[in-house]
Amino acid sequence: MWLLLLACHPCTLTDWDDLAVRIDAGVDEDTLDGLLRVLDQFIGWSGREQSCVRTLTVRSDYDLVREGYGAGGSYRSTTGELQVSTAFEDPETGLLHELCHATWQQDRAWREDRELFPRGSLDRGDGKGADREEVFALTCEVGPQQALRQAWVQEQCGVGVTDRDPASLQRVQEAVYGEAAAGADWGPAGEPAPVGPTWTVSEPEPDLQLTGVDAGLDHVVVAWSSRAEEGRVIVEHRAPQDGAVAIRHELQACGPAPYLCLVSLLAGPDGPWLFADGGTQVEEQRLWQLLPTGPVEHPTLCEQGDGEVVVDGTMWELAWNWREDDGGREVTGLWVDGCQVDSGQAVREILPMPSFPLRGWRLTWTEPTLTWVGQDLAVWWPDAGLSGSGEQGWAEQELPPHLDLAGVAPGPDGELGFLVQTEDLDGGHTLGLSTLWPAAGTWEAPTPTCEVLPAPIETDDTWAATGEVEARLLRGRGWGALARRAPGEQEWNVTVAALR
Repeated sequence: MWLLLLACHPCTLTDWDDLAVRIDAGVDEDTLDGLLRVLDQFIGWSGREQSCVRTLTVRSDYDLVREGYGAGGSYRSTTGELQVSTAFEDPETGLLHELCHATWQQDRAWREDRELFPRGSLDRGDGKGADREEVFALTCEVGPQQALRQAWVQEQCGVGVTDRDPASLQRVQEAVYGEAAAGADWGPAGEPAPVGPTWTVSEPEPDLQLTGVDAGLDHVVVAWSSRAEEGRVIVEHRAPQDGAVAIRHELQACGPAPYLCLVSLLAGPDGPWLFADGGTQVEEQRLWQLLPTGPVEHPTLCEQGDGEVVVDGTMWELAWNWREDDGGREVTGLWVDGCQVDSGQAVREILPMPSFPLRGWRLTWTEPTLTWVGQDLAVWWPDAGLSGSGEQGWAEQELPPHLDLAGVAPGPDGELGFLVQTEDLDGGHTLGLSTLWPAAGTWEAPTPTCEVLPAPIETDDTWAATGEVEARLLRGRGWGALARRAPGEQEWNVTVAALR
């Protein structure tokens, strides 16, 4: 009888409410918040009231050893103890992985199907083939949202993006994540976004340097600066569909006989602006709104340096302080400096520090981006969230980390378009589109475009920082476009993609 009970109950089931959580003193609060968020999400996805986990220990050291090698987590079915170490990279995935091991012990029905989770089909991380339970955990740790997006890309674009077995992934979604609604935080998947022909932003005449490319309401706006004649600027309004020059203007941004002329293109909700620093006098600054009817100069008394965006009549620039430690660069202060275009009055807004998970405010190689929603400033923190200004002050909105957002483009109706990238087995990325409506907090399903960025270039046994193809999303009134530029090149290749 005892053996029969053991077979039916492979572990001691514990209510999630009775789970004991132990935390090392060295675990910082933000990392812990991220782990507990993963735990709550897993509980919601599984829909189970009990599990084979009795205690969760969150450690901060490297001393956790499993099967003779260092590991970021471990689970012991005999005691129900799950441990995860924050000293290793990506402890959140480590926690999800160990929860999957516990689920394997709790529900043994899939063990009868030997075609699922075949032994040795995945590497366990040390060059050795994984056993069936480890293959299951490696498949399960992908999570329902990432697995769904990968399935869409593979099915709709024919691109291999995961080495996990499709049948095994599907089985995990059904058996482990049964309560995760299809798409989780978006609606049903759509067909691949139709894309048009690709056209190239190339010099319309010799001796021109690309100043910038941005989206107007109805055109892709391209600005060129002359190398031969200091201060001469050519502005093109190109049709998004084929790149044909619909409107062309020329202006003298600095002069006459400027000492030095630095020209840049600034984005804004009413279309791009051209900013020139250094006219006849060294500190002279000029500003034009680049309308299809012609550049409109806004005389300005601004004395600050180059801005990033022009929103609601003010030129803004994002700035921050940080301190460095072993975990990266931690932001310690965040603000925006502004200059009201017409009056020249300087404005500074101190922004609240975001309370996103650790990845949001610890900078590695990716810095926050200043953007806007409607006529309000916003700050996009890659892989984390969105901070936005409004009538009630600054508010935060966490963005789904599983989407792997690669770029943001504000739309004309208060929406934010995002580039979504899905890594393939060759190291490249298939691009997709998704739209967030911040006011409602709703997402549209990420739609693959089936446009692929190649893998980074490897040189001299190190990854070259300039080896990745730069990609941007441009968004206008009823149109969107993907702009790509090869490393070290000034020419952009633009492909129009249909937006929903």
